[in-house]
Amino acid sequence: MLSGKYFVSMDERGRVRLPAKFRNDEVLANINNIKLTAGYDNCVYAFTPGNWEKFLLKQSENQKSEEEKRAIMRLLTADSKDSNIDRQGRMPVPQELRDLLGLGREIYIIGVLDHFELWDKASWEAYYRNTRNLLGSNGAS
Repeated sequence: MLSGKYFVSMDERGRVRLPAKFRNDEVLANINNIKLTAGYDNCVYAFTPGNWEKFLLKQSENQKSEEEKRAIMRLLTADSKDSNIDRQGRMPVPQELRDLLGLGREIYIIGVLDHFELWDKASWEAYYRNTRNLLGSNGAS
């Protein structure tokens, strides 16, 4: 299972280096292909192909109407892109997703059990702070 928060810098070619803990985790073991899409909270969701299919099925099942199902499937799949993890553990993030979500060079990689997320540093820190306050806790970012 993927968990933890890691601060990384995106290189000039739009690649992020995944934490060694992620590269060695059973979720990503022997997997090079990653499906990226725009997530719900202004971040990039990153899934293995099998977990991507499970995620789409769950999202479809959670919608109340056929119209909502079509809308969420269209948004998630329209913004989806394939990426590959190279031998050095670097993964390119397509320019289209970086622009759409405002990803700068400073990135947080967040493990969320069956997938991981890429957040712009300022966006993550604001989200984290707001969410901690909402939950009534004063945790540090």
